[in-house]
Amino acid sequence: FYSDSYKFIAVMFSMSFIGMSIQLIQSPDIELERFIKKCLDLITITVPPALPAAMAAGTSYALSRLKKKQIFCISPPRVNMAGKIEVFCFDKTGTLTEEGLSIFGFRVGTAVSDTETVFGRFHPTIKGFQNPLMYSNPEEYEKKKDSAKSLFVECLASCHAITRVEGKLIGDPLDIEMFNDTGWLLDEPDVGGDDSNEAISAFVMPNEQQRDYDWANENPNSLRPYQIGIVRRFDFSSKLQRMSVIVQNLRTSKYRLFAKGSPEKIIELSNKASIPSNFQAVSYTHLTLPTILLVQISVVAVSLKKK
Repeated sequence: FYSDSYKFIAVMFSMSFIGMSIQLIQSPDIELERFIKKCLDLITITVPPALPAAMAAGTSYALSRLKKKQIFCISPPRVNMAGKIEVFCFDKTGTLTEEGLSIFGFRVGTAVSDTETVFGRFHPTIKGFQNPLMYSNPEEYEKKKDSAKSLFVECLASCHAITRVEGKLIGDPLDIEMFNDTGWLLDEPDVGGDDSNEAISAFVMPNEQQRDYDWANENPNSLRPYQIGIVRRFDFSSKLQRMSVIVQNLRTSKYRLFAKGSPEKIIELSNKASIPSNFQAVSYTHLTLPTILLVQISVVAVSLKKK
């Protein structure tokens, strides 16, 4: 609308310029002062000074009509633009009709050969992805710690922007749904405390037994607790289409990068050899809102939002 208005003003100004040229041709001996006055007179006639006021009055009238229908606008200039809109498109199913999101299930990458990986069978929950024995049994932990399912659980439990306020989890509804499905616990240390891991902003762990470890009187021969410390969090960016975290496994002192994001962005970042061969079929055929997770630039699993 505004661009059309400026075009209209430009056309009218051109007409006034033509009038000034004709005036100069017909009266070449006209006095300069009189010529300037006639030029200004032509400009004010062809380009109405009241045009901006008329446009503002029209917008105000449109706002009053919308208000009667309980439609409120906080940016009046957008009213003119809205009048040209014919179709609204929304990018998320359920955004306007549902308050939250729910997890439908998960698929984990499974190696079928030395060179090929596929997404395996559908799991409605991730309970059972980790054997509870690995929490307290060193031999079981060594066997399972680097498995795709175990890493997937660690990723879901740590790759999020959840915090705890007055004992309640606060954050993205989908992040909370995924975290709750792991059954893990979130522990945020007090700022300025005597914790030796001051660089770690939060800890996640599978059960209370892993929380109650006496770090001050640590026995070198004892099994350290199975805790994942969130060292650095890079919050979700719509421009980057992903979020990521750097975590430290306090049992092994090993650092890892976990990330999640849109399928096309994860494919772009991942090691091509790690991408399951049925990635496209699973990600775009069966999902409403896919969330792909990667570990150390390798695709390991996908979570599915219920339609």
